[in-house]
Amino acid sequence: MKKTKRIAVALIALIIIVGGIVGFSACSKSDKKPIEESSAMQTTDSDIQTTVDDVTDIQAQSLDVSTDTSYYNVSEEVGGFFGVIIDINLPKGVDGYELMSVWNVNTKTLITQPLTVNDTRLYYGTQAGPREILIRAYDDNNGERVYGEWYTAVDATTPAEKDIDVKTWDELTQGRVLLEPSYWDN
Repeated sequence: MKKTKRIAVALIALIIIVGGIVGFSACSKSDKKPIEESSAMQTTDSDIQTTVDDVTDIQAQSLDVSTDTSYYNVSEEVGGFFGVIIDINLPKGVDGYELMSVWNVNTKTLITQPLTVNDTRLYYGTQAGPREILIRAYDDNNGERVYGEWYTAVDATTPAEKDIDVKTWDELTQGRVLLEPSYWDN
């Protein structure tokens, strides 16, 4: 009797294995329709809720800024200065942006000069300005301000691309917003 039970169990196991192999191969053929989820496998919107932190991280990642920056040695009769022209490329829909000047590793100053999202064509000239200018965009969403990452807009250690005179500098900066020298004071 025990031998009969073992044979029956082995036969049932064999049927299950063969049935599984046949079922698997039938599902893997591309000309078959996909199996629909049973109600036990279906997910609901409440199962996939995103946390506020996740939304904030996604928003911050969409606030990437880039710039086109040109560097000049501007010569005057009485000396000269280092001239910088910045074209800021902000993502669509941002509410504003901030600039930060970096004088050295330990000295950073947030620039409070009022600028709008339309003020994306900037310039400044300096003899001893900041080593770097960083920029970040922000978005105001439901009373919460979300900031993007800081991006290096100006690296003053970059050599000048061209030597120009003051007249040419004035022509290049026409219609641009001046970053006031007082904001560079350390």
